[in-house]
Amino acid sequence: MADQGSVVIVQGNDLEQVKSAVALVGGKIVDEIKLINAVGVVLTDEQQQQLQAMKGITHFYQDYKLETAGKKSKSFDLNSLLSGSTSTSNTMDSS
Repeated sequence: MADQGSVVIVQGNDLEQVKSAVALVGGKIVDEIKLINAVGVVLTDEQQQQLQAMKGITHFYQDYKLETAGKKSKSFDLNSLLSGSTSTSNTMDSS
């Protein structure tokens, strides 16, 4: 089975240089992280090895999905109070 690739974060000295390097090896950019001169990219193992050898590429990070923890609290608006229904929001309960 062919390597479908995995999502990694590729960081470098310059964002445009990182994007060019990823395009050169055929990687697929899925997100830009301008603050740290990085991109989220789908790369095969071979593409990652090619990028690691390129000048200006400084770090690789495994990309993980993060979720916030906490329970959902109920919020009320005037219409829901009058109709007797409630809705759930994504606000954090501070208790």
